[in-house]
Amino acid sequence: MKPEQLFAVAPLPIKRKADIAKIFGVSEDTVQGWAREGAPIFMAGKRYQADYHALVGWLCRNKPAVQASRDEWE
Repeated sequence: MKPEQLFAVAPLPIKRKADIAKIFGVSEDTVQGWAREGAPIFMAGKRYQADYHALVGWLCRNKPAVQASRDEWE
C-alpha cells in the first residue's frame, strides 16, 4: 500500500478571503497574490475560497515561513 492511500482527511472549507488571511496571519492582498501564484484558492462567485488542507500543503511547498493559527480556525 502506498503512503498516500493510508488515510484521507475531510475537506475544511474556508469561505472568505478575510478568513483565509486571518487563519494564516497575512493580509487579504497576500491571499490574492497567492491565488495569482497558483495556490489552491478559487473564486466562488465573487468570493475567494480554499480548502484548508490543500492550502496548507501548497504553503508548505511554496511559502514555508507561513503558518496557520489553530486559534483562528477553532
